[in-house]
Amino acid sequence: VIPSEIDGAAVTHIDDRIFSGTDVISVTIPSTVTSLYDQTTFIGCTTLERIDVDPDNTAYSSIDGVLFQGDRLLVVPAAYPVSDYTVPDGTASLNMFILQDNTTVRSITIPSSVTSIDPTSFTTGCKLEEIVVDPDNTAYSSIDGVLCSKDGTRLISVPNGMTGGYTVPE
Repeated sequence: VIPSEIDGAAVTHIDDRIFSGTDVISVTIPSTVTSLYDQTTFIGCTTLERIDVDPDNTAYSSIDGVLFQGDRLLVVPAAYPVSDYTVPDGTASLNMFILQDNTTVRSITIPSSVTSIDPTSFTTGCKLEEIVVDPDNTAYSSIDGVLCSKDGTRLISVPNGMTGGYTVPE
């Protein structure tokens, strides 16, 4: 649990790579934290299974141990204990490096509500094998487990853990 204050001063910011190299399994963010390096705070913390946020925090939240900022998914912990992760409906965007160092999630399902995905969301150390997009999504689709634009004219992300051959569609 991150303290809400240190020497009488409120903890409002969490620095870059603060958990790198630790064996931390869970992190609880207090209500006082209003900023953190969302794409790099948890880099290198390969044992992290969950991130919880105090319900009174107005800047961040967590759903089932996954970190959000408003309707933007920030981080799925590196050791998140599921192999198939479904992004909650109502999520609008996926941050860069959401699966940084993640070796547990093999498949991710993206709901129709997602309209913005950073192209680096599924890169850098993750073992993702498949990206599935809800057919009702108006911005994205998946072709054979690869993230594409809705019309299929643009390949956006090939999962790092995909093995074997892949044929780029016409």
